[in-house]
Amino acid sequence: DRISSSFIMEFKKVVKLASVRLDQSTIHNHNCTLSEDSDGILKYPKIINFARKKPNIHHCVMCGEEGVPIPSQNKGVCKSCDSAFWFNGDENVVFKFCKGCKIFCVLKEFEEKPDASKCQKCRQRGSHSYFQKKSEMSSSRPNVNNFIHND
Repeated sequence: DRISSSFIMEFKKVVKLASVRLDQSTIHNHNCTLSEDSDGILKYPKIINFARKKPNIHHCVMCGEEGVPIPSQNKGVCKSCDSAFWFNGDENVVFKFCKGCKIFCVLKEFEEKPDASKCQKCRQRGSHSYFQKKSEMSSSRPNVNNFIHND
């Protein structure tokens, strides 16, 4: 189900921002996807609420707060906003920041783990990398049985 068009109309009247933060109960009550006229890609300038300023002036592009911790890899998104759920009325989409891709992703990219910090693609890549390293480490270890001498 999509978020109702009446909700979107009210959202656009009340909120002058591109995107609004949602609480978790709203997320779990709606199955939100991209609108049919969307190309499936979230355009950063269309979903942020505040334009990035000069490098020496730090503020969050989502909440607008100044002086909040913003990790350098977060593209202007503060620590509070990088784990929040967001709704964009123009795209009719719920999205959040993926700490693996370092971009905003639609909620369906997080699949059955909407509260995860990384999208499904990044979690799979990390899991694959972990098991590959684990396999390489176990194959490079000397076999203890080769060192046992029966005198």
